[in-house]
Amino acid sequence: AGGLAAADDLAMEIGGSPARGAVALRVTPAPRLDLALAASRLDLDAWLPVLERTGSFDLPTGVDLSAEAATFAGGTLRGLRAAVDLSNAGAQVREVRAVLPGDAALRLSGRIAPSDAPGPRHARFEGDVAMSAPALRTTLAWVQQAGVTPIASLPEGVLRTADLGFHVVAEPAQIAIAAIDGTLDGNRVAGSMTLRGGKRFVLGAGLTFDRLDLDGWLPGEAPSLAALPGHFAPFDLDLRLEAKQALFQGIAFAPLSLDASAEGGRLTVRKLDVQVDGVHATASATVGEGGHVSEGRLDLQAPRAEALAPLLPDGLAFLTHQAPGLWQTATNVQVLGSGTPERLALKLSADLADLRLESAPVLDLTHHTWTATTTLRHPGAPRLAEALGMGGAAFWLGDGSLGLIAQLSGAPGRLAADSFDLAAGGLRATGALLLDRAGARPMLTGHIAAETLPLPLPSWHSVDPLPVGGLRGFDAAIKFAAERVQAGLAPLVGHAEGTVGLADGVLRVDLTRGELAGGGVAGVATLDARADPPAIAVAFGITGAAIDGPVLDLPLDLTDGRLEAHVGVTATGHAPAAMLSTLAGDVTLAVTDGALSGVALARLDPRGDDAALRAAMLGGATPFATFALAAHAERGVLTLHDTTLDGPAGSIGAEGRIDLPGDAADLRLALHPAVPDAPTLGLRLSGPWSTLRRAPELAEAARWRAAHPPEASAVPSAPEP
Repeated sequence: AGGLAAADDLAMEIGGSPARGAVALRVTPAPRLDLALAASRLDLDAWLPVLERTGSFDLPTGVDLSAEAATFAGGTLRGLRAAVDLSNAGAQVREVRAVLPGDAALRLSGRIAPSDAPGPRHARFEGDVAMSAPALRTTLAWVQQAGVTPIASLPEGVLRTADLGFHVVAEPAQIAIAAIDGTLDGNRVAGSMTLRGGKRFVLGAGLTFDRLDLDGWLPGEAPSLAALPGHFAPFDLDLRLEAKQALFQGIAFAPLSLDASAEGGRLTVRKLDVQVDGVHATASATVGEGGHVSEGRLDLQAPRAEALAPLLPDGLAFLTHQAPGLWQTATNVQVLGSGTPERLALKLSADLADLRLESAPVLDLTHHTWTATTTLRHPGAPRLAEALGMGGAAFWLGDGSLGLIAQLSGAPGRLAADSFDLAAGGLRATGALLLDRAGARPMLTGHIAAETLPLPLPSWHSVDPLPVGGLRGFDAAIKFAAERVQAGLAPLVGHAEGTVGLADGVLRVDLTRGELAGGGVAGVATLDARADPPAIAVAFGITGAAIDGPVLDLPLDLTDGRLEAHVGVTATGHAPAAMLSTLAGDVTLAVTDGALSGVALARLDPRGDDAALRAAMLGGATPFATFALAAHAERGVLTLHDTTLDGPAGSIGAEGRIDLPGDAADLRLALHPAVPDAPTLGLRLSGPWSTLRRAPELAEAARWRAAHPPEASAVPSAPEP
C-alpha cells in the first residue's frame, strides 16, 4: 500500500542457522529495500564479499543484522549488531557492535567504498572505531591470523589491555589509524599508526604517552650489538615516540622522545632525546648487519657532573666522592662512534669546569675489553688539586698547569693505565698502574718514576680530619723512584726509591734508598686507617748528611757538620693536630765537625765582665767536634736528655722540654768554656718557638770571679751588644 510492500515475522534459515526477520520494499518516492535479520549464528566470512561489491547495488538497500554469535577470520564474535546501507556509491556503515575474541567490545561506524589502490578492485573502509579490550593479547592473536600484526614478535609483558577510540582507514593488507585517544596498558596514549601486511609487515607509528613503562618493552639485559638488528628482522618500523614520563628499571625519564626506523634488519635512530635527574642526553646512530655502527653520536649535558658517575668505567665511580665541589659543576660530554662490535671506535670529549678530557677508546664488545688513548688538561694544577680535596696545594705542588697523557685499557674486573706521563705544577712523573677488581678486594699495583715528586705534607696544627676513609676500600703495592722529593717546594730527598703498600686498611711507605744532603736516608712509615682513632708510626735513619746552613732558623742553630740521626715515633688521631698532641717516641742526633750559631763559646771567658759574657752568649758561633742529642717524646712534648756538645772551646749540655703542639720551648744550656776550673754558665731559652727568648744566667760567673781574683793584666771588657 502507498508504494510500500512489507513482510514481517519471517522465519527462515541462513547458512543452516534459524533466523527471523522482516523485509520492506518501497518504490515511491524513491526505491529502497530494507532487510532486518536476527540469527543465532552467522558466517560473516560469507557476508563480507557482499559488502565489498561496492557499486553493484542499483537498488539502495538497508541491512539491519544481528546475531548471538558470528564466525569471522577464524574467530567468534558475540552480540553482533550491524546496520549498513548499500548503494552504487558504496556501503554506509551506520553502526557495528560486537564482542571480539578476548572480550574486546568493538563499536564502529563509517563507509565502505572502492579502494584507490592499484591492482584488483577491492573495498576500502573509513570510519571511527571505539574498542575496549581487557585481554588485548588474545584479540591481537586473532587479528594476526588475518596477517595484520606479528604478535609473536612482541614482548610478553606489553599490550595487555586497551581502551581506545580512533579513526581508521582499512584497505587490503593495510590499516591506517589516526586520532588515537585512550589508554594502553592503563597509560594515556594519543597519536596515529599504520600497519601494512604483505611479504614484510610494516609498522609506522607516531604516539604520545603520558606515562610509558619500558620494562615490558625492553629486555632487562641489553641484547648484543650484533644481535640488535635481528630483533627487527621480521618487520619494518618507522616510529616517533613521545612520553612525558618513561620508566625503566626504576629510573624515571622525563621527558623522552624517540625518532627511529628499522628496515631490512637495519636499525636507524635518527634522534633519541631524554632527560633523567637533570641530565639531558641526545643520541643518534645506525646499526646495520652484524652490529656495524655508523654515524653514532651521544651528547650529554648535566648541571651536576656527579649525575654521570654511573657512566664511568668500572672502578672510577669513587672519584665523585673525592672532589664533591668539582663534581657539583656543570659538564658537557660528546661521544662519536663507528665500527663493528669487535672494534667499535669512539671519540670522547668532556668538559668539567676548566678540566678538559679527550679520549679515543676502542671497544671489543664481544670480549668486553677496551683500550683508549686519553689526555687530561687543566690550566691550574693547584686549583684542581684544591678541588680534589688537597688543601694548600699551591704551597706544595707549585704553580703550573695539568697535563696527563695515558694509554688506558679495561676488561671485566680490570682497569689499567698501561703507561702515563703526568705533569702537574712541579710534579713530573711517568709509570703504569693496574686496578684489579677480580679478587675479594680491589688491588692497585704498578710503578711510578718521578723527576720531581712534591709531597702534600699537612699542617701539623690542622684540625681537619685526614681523608683516610678511602684507604679501607682497596689494597695496593706500588714501587716508586724519584730524582727529587720535595717537602712543599723545598728539596727533601734525592734519588729516592721504595714501595707504597696498602693492605686491609694499613698504609705502609718503605723508603729503601734516598740521598739527603750528600748522605743516605731510609725508613718506613705506616698509617693504620682501621684503628679508631687512626694510628701512625714513623721510623727512619739519616747517615752522613752534610749540614751547610741553618737547619731550623732558630736563635741557636746547627750551621755546619756531618749528621747521623734516628727517629722512631708513634701517634694517634683523626686530625694532624690530634696526632701531634699524642706523639710519642725517641729521637737521637749525632753531628761531627760542625758549628753552632748563636753562642760564641770561645769568647765565653769567665774572667770578663758580665757585658762580655752576655755578648758571647747572645751571638757568634761555636765550632765543635761532636754534638749528640737524645730526646723522648710523650704526648707531643720532647724532653731532652743526654744532650751534649764538645769542641776545642769547651762543652755545652742541654736539658728541657719542647712543646710541639704549643709551639713553645723551655730549655736550659749549661756552658763549660775551656778555662781551667771554669764555672758552669747558664743560658735559658723559653717562650714561643718562633720568638724564643734567651736569658743568660751569670751568677756562677760572678762567684767564680770572686774566688779567682784578676791577675795584673785584666781581660778587657766588651761593649754591651
